[in-house]
Amino acid sequence: MRLIVHMGLHKTGSTYLQHIFNDNHEALLGRGVYYQKQPGYPAHHFGAWDILRGDTSAIETMVGEARIAGCHTIILSSEDLEGAIFDRGTAASIEAAALASGVEGIEWHICVRDPGEYFASLYAQLQHHVFADPLAMLCEVLRDGMMMILDPSPGERATPYWCYCFDHGRYISAFAAGTEHPVILHDFKDREPFPGWRILDRVGALDAISRLPGREGRNGRLEADAVRAGYRDRILNLVTDEARRRKLLPLIDAQLRSSGESVACYAEIVGDQFADSMAAALAEFGERQGEGSPDRRACA
Repeated sequence: MRLIVHMGLHKTGSTYLQHIFNDNHEALLGRGVYYQKQPGYPAHHFGAWDILRGDTSAIETMVGEARIAGCHTIILSSEDLEGAIFDRGTAASIEAAALASGVEGIEWHICVRDPGEYFASLYAQLQHHVFADPLAMLCEVLRDGMMMILDPSPGERATPYWCYCFDHGRYISAFAAGTEHPVILHDFKDREPFPGWRILDRVGALDAISRLPGREGRNGRLEADAVRAGYRDRILNLVTDEARRRKLLPLIDAQLRSSGESVACYAEIVGDQFADSMAAALAEFGERQGEGSPDRRACA
């Protein structure tokens, strides 16, 4: 039995791919591929959050269920496992739990995206969850080649941290050096018929996919107005006095205008800084691509 760990990354079509896995659960079973079906949101986030906190029981459960179903491959998918790139202990615990449960082979699958596009999309996405200043993001990314947000949802059963990788050549190479198992990269640009399609092609199950998600399956980038509204509401919710709220609002809006105008420039800088690093990572670990894309009728 083989375990495929799809680690994201964030903003690389992971949600869409997880909808495909989830919606085509039975068809994949017919090909010997087990994806633990999730109610509601299709990702294995709850299991991933437990893993990041040191509890690997989700892996043991998946392996047991896959064995009962007679499957040869298990797919574990959560972009919050991007944090394992920077935490060898978490990666080692996943591998140990899988091997102890009877898994014979493990593959780490990572989809990477142009770092500048990643920066811009991530800035917008974070407005769903936390306050993220684009200049502070830029400084951290340029300094460290990554970003980390600790305890983004305090008081809830959620991930203990978010990590985001920009310097792919540096960090993914280090991650690969710390494991005996294959590390396989997918380029977000290679997204026809959908991002990450080569994971299923690799296990001979691509043509089993008969249902593709609609717009609800896409966690697309927020529009600028939605980003501004998220910022504004998050700050104003912390101020209870109405007079102070009125005084603060124009200052927030001025800051938002400045931040919004700067993101495209910051993203361009990040893209230029880490373009060679991404290219080097893909050259070393990229899934070998054949001529063109697969027949789209396989996923019609």
